[in-house]
Amino acid sequence: MSNANLFKLTIPGDPTYIRLAKKTASSAGSLLNFDMEAISDIEIAVGEACKLVTCHNSDGWCDSYDITWELDGERIVITVAEGEEGRRNGKGGKRPCIDCPKEGDLGIAVMKTLMDEVQIVSAERGNKYIRMTKVR
Repeated sequence: MSNANLFKLTIPGDPTYIRLAKKTASSAGSLLNFDMEAISDIEIAVGEACKLVTCHNSDGWCDSYDITWELDGERIVITVAEGEEGRRNGKGGKRPCIDCPKEGDLGIAVMKTLMDEVQIVSAERGNKYIRMTKVR
């Protein structure tokens, strides 16, 4: 794969920016001429992946996360990875995710339903990443 078909975005861990990730994902799907239903699936799955990486099952949000898009003719591969900086203590006075395990499990089910392949990996340092593939 050439670097021209690969791009990466680093996003602050604050959940406010998940919308940016979702819109970028839908634009990437459009570049590969996915139909509107597939683009919507990609956008929803990316939103769930971002929530899982940045927040769920943790007392604090990650400081940042990276999203990498690989555009490869008939498929898009999206990796959402927690940044190396770790996590902030607390969530800035916002409500803690009391239901995170349940919500996180639902998010995983949504991703697996909407995408063709989903891989969730926890790295040695406790950081996690999600790699998803959608084929046209």
